[in-house]
Amino acid sequence: MATLAKLTAVLPAYSFVYLGDTAHNPYGDKTPEEIYALTAQGVRTLFAAGAELVILACNTASAAALCQIQQELLPAEFPGKKVLGILVPAAEAVAAGDRIGVLATAATVRTGAYSREIKKTNPRAEVFEEACPGLVQLIENGRSGSAEFENLARGYLDSLMKTSGGTDSLILGCTHYELVGAQFAKHLPAAARIFQPSAIAAVKLTDYLQRHPEVNAKLARKGEMRVWTTGDPEEFRRVGRALNCALAEKVMIPG
Repeated sequence: MATLAKLTAVLPAYSFVYLGDTAHNPYGDKTPEEIYALTAQGVRTLFAAGAELVILACNTASAAALCQIQQELLPAEFPGKKVLGILVPAAEAVAAGDRIGVLATAATVRTGAYSREIKKTNPRAEVFEEACPGLVQLIENGRSGSAEFENLARGYLDSLMKTSGGTDSLILGCTHYELVGAQFAKHLPAAARIFQPSAIAAVKLTDYLQRHPEVNAKLARKGEMRVWTTGDPEEFRRVGRALNCALAEKVMIPG
């Protein structure tokens, strides 16, 4: 939902369909095969709803499934359609750093996607990735202010800093973490820069549409929004309230 809020802020005239796969959340502890299958099904659902361009608003899906979707699914089933992710724009934005830290789900870290993409832009960059199991569940349960969350988050940051010897840039490589960015920031040196992939992706999308008018021309501009969930709508609303996300109140079952 963090990505949707930022996208609608920069592109308010455009129409959006958001699909939250809450029936299978979290993705961070799943296998690459499971992540691809679930992401591909979500993409199919959105294209069936009339979408022309799909943004994978999840770091784990972007890391583990995007390339296969672009190379295999689109040519076979949806030629002419586009699927983009939020990982590559963030990697490009942070690449000017020398020592870069990444906090992400275990599945994202296992892919090594952030390290690979950052080094494409800056081969000299040192990248340190730290898996953070348990944080997503605490955030969704409204417990990001709890001692348990504080201890976990501090532990992951301490581990990252010990491994790296200190970083000058930090990517919050899960959209849930962006919602509690201030709680990570207070444990970092004042000079360290924090990067939020969803905010970067929103800015980069406007640039992408300017560079690809053939895609932009296909997109509806009615300012409409549909918010869907694969799970229980009331549970989705509860999580949205815990995250202070008003958009969750619009949620419906696809169809």
